[in-house]
Amino acid sequence: MQLAQLAYLALAAFAYRALLVSSSQAGLSRELEEWFFIPTETSPLVVVLLAAWLVYRRRERLVAAMAEPAAWPAGIALLGAGLVAFAWAMRTATPHLLAVSLACVGVGAAAVHCGTKGARLVALPALLLVFAIPIPAPLLAEVVYRFQLWTADYAGWLLFALGRSAYVSGDQILLAGDHFAVIEGCSGLRSVQTLTMVALLLVELFGRRGLHALAILVLAPLVAFALNGFRVLALILNPHSEVVAIHNLQGVAILLGGLAILYAVDGGLERLLGDGDAEPVPQASLPARAPRARVAAVSGALAAAAAMSLAIAPWPVSRAAGEISETEFATSLDGWSRSAGAEEAPDRSFLGTIGHRALVERGFVEEGATDATPVELFVAVGDIGQHYRSPISPKTVPPGSGWIVEQEGALEREGALDARWLVMRSGTRRVLIRHWYEGTAGLADETARGLLALDASPWHRASDPIAVRISTDVVGASASALDRARERLDRFEAAVAPALAELRAKAARS
Repeated sequence: MQLAQLAYLALAAFAYRALLVSSSQAGLSRELEEWFFIPTETSPLVVVLLAAWLVYRRRERLVAAMAEPAAWPAGIALLGAGLVAFAWAMRTATPHLLAVSLACVGVGAAAVHCGTKGARLVALPALLLVFAIPIPAPLLAEVVYRFQLWTADYAGWLLFALGRSAYVSGDQILLAGDHFAVIEGCSGLRSVQTLTMVALLLVELFGRRGLHALAILVLAPLVAFALNGFRVLALILNPHSEVVAIHNLQGVAILLGGLAILYAVDGGLERLLGDGDAEPVPQASLPARAPRARVAAVSGALAAAAAMSLAIAPWPVSRAAGEISETEFATSLDGWSRSAGAEEAPDRSFLGTIGHRALVERGFVEEGATDATPVELFVAVGDIGQHYRSPISPKTVPPGSGWIVEQEGALEREGALDARWLVMRSGTRRVLIRHWYEGTAGLADETARGLLALDASPWHRASDPIAVRISTDVVGASASALDRARERLDRFEAAVAPALAELRAKAARS
């Protein structure tokens, strides 16, 4: 039986090697930041090793469960589902689906070897592999931006409690003579994910069950978010926080503080509820030889996965109809010329991890008009070849960091999604914005496409998604000022329509 276990381990390590190799080329400090704080990272190597540790902790109970009858229907179904997911992951070159495959194969192997009881024992390690699956990009963008806004409000409240004067505008915290933007790495989302995973391990390590376990798991994300506010506070008040090592050290200290709080609460709940460790582990010796049919089923599934990892090539990425350079709209439009004074560098630190194959931001002024107020055009064209990036993000709506919404309403745009107008304010500046998406069916469709990697298959969408924003300043506080801004955008939208139509044609996919 020991020989069979070693064969399983070797085959699984080879087949799922993409999950066991870190692709980061960064130094240790940057890699630690990616592991613990960057929301788009999932650290699959760490997750797989922790799941393996959980299985190892259950080894004696799994050995005892080998005396149980095999759960053949469930086991074969799960092994089959795991192989299908593996083949799809290879075909679409999508690593996160390997975690889904590994979870199915792991529970299926336990069901074959150890019956229903074994499958239940392996369910928690398989569930932990969920943390190796990234949140689909558009859904992640929505969640991260909300976390940035909540964290900015919370940190502003903490500053007020300390007697410091601060004003919160969107994701920015404005201090006397200085300002601080809550970026994606400081949003707290990754800390919530990490501490929740740690809480799951703590529940397992101390054998907590029922309400005790539920209380720890519910408390973990709340503690992580609360402590992340103090991390942001430390970053604001510490003049050396820009140093990467110090920045990361503060984050690690917060995670350790969260673990200490969970440990203390766990001890209190143990005294209050009086529950001890898990049930005694049954003593059983490893059988000299497992039934051949069970070994054949599991080793056959793992061998098939190993073979597929070598034999299956990814589908080629569909070709775009045309190249899109960042010099699009570079010169002039009909009746409009480039504005020399308008800001034309996208605020990439604010946009964060949105994905695109072209990002254009240009300012234009109307030729011959007495009103020289510029209109800014922002266009982000996505790339369906990027599995974990998308231009569908709430961050494409405001002109940059620190804006808050005063008014908004719906727009009618044929073939567009979520078309709306907004009046936004930052300090004393007010802008009128029109924003919409093209080439997308909405957040639910984007989430499903991201999870299933449909855009890396023959069932990809017909066009790269596009985010469009046009905006202009509202000069003055009267109602007529807003009317003038609307009329200016009407004229500009009519002038830019042919260029946008040409861009749509280039964004089409074969």
